[in-house]
Amino acid sequence: MRFKAQLANERLLHDLRELIPKPGRIEIFTQAITDDFKQKVKHQETDRKQILSELDSISIRMQKARIMKVDGDLEESDFKMIKEESATKTEELEKQLNSLQGRDKEIGVLLEKALKNLSGLDLLYENGTIEEKRKILGSIFPEKLTFDGVQHRTTRINEVLNLMDQAEKLGEVK
Repeated sequence: MRFKAQLANERLLHDLRELIPKPGRIEIFTQAITDDFKQKVKHQETDRKQILSELDSISIRMQKARIMKVDGDLEESDFKMIKEESATKTEELEKQLNSLQGRDKEIGVLLEKALKNLSGLDLLYENGTIEEKRKILGSIFPEKLTFDGVQHRTTRINEVLNLMDQAEKLGEVK
């Protein structure tokens, strides 16, 4: 059965507007998601402390090697080997440390951008190219989307939007 494209698009825009969080809710969602993220990556602090401890150990080892070399208890070739191993291990650990440090800030930026896009979802869809519209619909409705002449139907909606919608409904009940 075929339906007028204008009717289907109008109804789709209405459905997209229903997904936009009410004013004030975005801050609540941002805080909840950020808190949950921080709880899940709490182990990173432990990893960071372990890396810093290993870096300290390498530094102490190098200091001891320098003293032994000056005192004549360590051959030049052995000192060079220790120095090269220490430099390699230090570089590796510093890369690991750097990769851990940016994650908390990264989630905030990504979350802010995602929620900003969600707030203007209807405008992004209305003003988007065909490809952008497909991306929007594909990210919201990961499975087949059909229009029955009255409303759009799908077997599944994006899990994050589904959870936000449930939270919205709970907020209205309270």
